Amino acid sequence: PLYLIGGIASLIILQVVGRMTDRFGSAAVSWVGGALTVTVMYIWFINYQSSLPSLFLFVFFMGAMTTRGVPSRTLDTKVPLAHERAAFMSMQSAVQHTTLAVAAGLSSFVLIENPDKSLSGMPALGWIAVVFAILLPTFITLAEIGVRRRDRLMPDAAETKLPAQPLPARAAR
Repeated sequence: PLYLIGGIASLIILQVVGRMTDRFGSAAVSWVGGALTVTVMYIWFINYQSSLPSLFLFVFFMGAMTTRGVPSRTLDTKVPLAHERAAFMSMQSAVQHTTLAVAAGLSSFVLIENPDKSLSGMPALGWIAVVFAILLPTFITLAEIGVRRRDRLMPDAAETKLPAQPLPARAAR
């Protein structure tokens, strides 16, 4: 039930965060996601409170990750120009997967299994995650400022936006 409840919560949060991102921009919503992520990292990994149920913390974690991801992915589609989008997304995916692999490898130097099968280093790993949770909205803010500046200076750069209303279907022949 853990993933079922977390998944349902994420689907609901996804809709709300998508609307918030459209209304307030990627940067503002990303800071909310960053704050939620820092909160869950502190509660679950740095200063673990066993009185809080894991189901609640897991759903909170999934919600925080969704709140971080939506504004980031929204901005990703605005950064490249239309003719650069496929290459940008491909390169971004490669960089993302590479950094995840490097981070997983480096985390093995921080997180250590003790002889009694308990883990040491979780608080340190939590603080590292907090630093990166704060860096993401910082970079999103800078990128959004850059995209807005580019769109002001190059009005044609933003011409590939989707229409506000769906295009009418062709009449049957």
